[in-house]
Amino acid sequence: MSAISCWTPGLVRNRSNRNTVNLFTRYNFRDGPLKGFTFGGGMNYRSPAALNSQMVNHVVAPILGSVITAYEAMAASSFRSSPKLRGRFQLNVRNLLDRQRYEELGLAQTRYEAPRSFSLTRSLSF
Repeated sequence: MSAISCWTPGLVRNRSNRNTVNLFTRYNFRDGPLKGFTFGGGMNYRSPAALNSQMVNHVVAPILGSVITAYEAMAASSFRSSPKLRGRFQLNVRNLLDRQRYEELGLAQTRYEAPRSFSLTRSLSF
């Protein structure tokens, strides 16, 4: 017995985003009073996801979810205590604006997006 797979032309796959944009930039201070500091930020954008499709007047019409845009920030400090010993502290903030929302996974299923979160990393090179 074999399985037959049918796909109607024009139907969109669930959870497919037409457009996504990931942008991040940073600036390193190499001179002056902020020497050794780095500041950065970025955003992640996803266009509405196709949750399902329906036929309307013999035309396939996608059922779309909501737009998702999340912002991020970063601050870091580098130091050198000897010619061979270097270090760095970095703070990252995800969901900078602390937007509380749900992401649609399907017509009857949603997921709560993560609230603002912080991460602090340190590194040491010798």
